[in-house]
Amino acid sequence: MEVYTMEYANNEPRIIRDFKELEIIIKVMRDSNKKIALTSGTFDILHVGHCRYLKEARYFLKDPENTILIVGVDSDKKVKKQKGPDRPIVPEDERMEMLSHIRYVDVVFLKQPEEEKWKLIKAVKPDVLIISSRTGYNQSEQKELETYCGQIAELESQAETSTTAKIRLIAIDSAQEMKKVFESFYSSMSEILFKFRHELENKMDGMKK
Repeated sequence: MEVYTMEYANNEPRIIRDFKELEIIIKVMRDSNKKIALTSGTFDILHVGHCRYLKEARYFLKDPENTILIVGVDSDKKVKKQKGPDRPIVPEDERMEMLSHIRYVDVVFLKQPEEEKWKLIKAVKPDVLIISSRTGYNQSEQKELETYCGQIAELESQAETSTTAKIRLIAIDSAQEMKKVFESFYSSMSEILFKFRHELENKMDGMKK
């Protein structure tokens, strides 16, 4: 069995896919009197808002040196189920690896759609569960969550953008570029057809003579 230390948790590998392995890490952290903050999300097309959010999550308990931040990442299957077949843009392995390189993050865990509701939260039992203002837990759900967490903290968006907004912007830009291409193509073809028609008419006039 692998022995986990604080140094191990703060370096590679920090990407976890197995609950048993996660439980070992949590036990070591608890035995070391570390506080645990937990947050989750898709983190598709990582942007500055994500990084600021993760920093706030790590610093929420006012003791970042003794706080471990665990980040649950929705798997590709889970994202497709929630957001449609065209998402995510970035595959799960890349999303997890990028998060693992952010200094505020200690552990990255992959969440699957077949898991029971709040399985990661129940396994971690964090001192603080950090949720986004966009998460939308109702009062009944928050009350139930409090039985698994020391406290629940809601953070506002940390940037004036979102992954969805960025995707829309990319789609709009792409559509505009395609429109320019088609307009240019149509203009060129119209010119070619005009010249061809003019030459054809001249030849037919010549044949009549």
